[in-house]
Amino acid sequence: MNMPLEPKNSKWSIKKIKRYNIDAIKNAVSYFDSEWYLDTSRQETYKTHKDTKMFQLRYMDYNWNSFSGVKPEYYDVNKINDDLAQFQVLEIFKDLEQEYECTVVRAELVNMLANTSIRPHLDGGDMLNVSRRCHIPIITNDKVYFTVLNNTVNMEEGYCYEINNGMLHSVKNDSDFDRVHLIIDLLPNKYL
Repeated sequence: MNMPLEPKNSKWSIKKIKRYNIDAIKNAVSYFDSEWYLDTSRQETYKTHKDTKMFQLRYMDYNWNSFSGVKPEYYDVNKINDDLAQFQVLEIFKDLEQEYECTVVRAELVNMLANTSIRPHLDGGDMLNVSRRCHIPIITNDKVYFTVLNNTVNMEEGYCYEINNGMLHSVKNDSDFDRVHLIIDLLPNKYL
């Protein structure tokens, strides 16, 4: 079954796709400490994300342009230091690539600190415009709210959600606990 790639200029906001087994990922991430500080570029570069920490798994430059004629380059940066957790991540990648007929070109675990928010914003750049962005909550609770356009949801752990990042979106963590999502960008294979 392939996911239809609905244009981002239509009014859809959030799609709940499917559930994945993330038990090993959740367990491994719960022990992260220095891993959150290997790359601080996300929170240092984007003021919107100042209250987050990132563990980069796969990297592609956000500045890639689909009109440039340059083939996109992506590569693995880190892996989770737990074989079962890393296996679960790769199985999620493989399944989403089949579902979307796309390739995972960026992936990161993002920790949003307790009692913080991410202001409404649009993801800019051609790469983020043509790719599909999926969020999989790894550690969350019922006081974390993700809003796209006028649609606010409490995303459930283990479920994959595609967000329309071409629309205004924001996040509010009203809890005393950090929230961790696996964020995956899938580039349609026609660009590869």
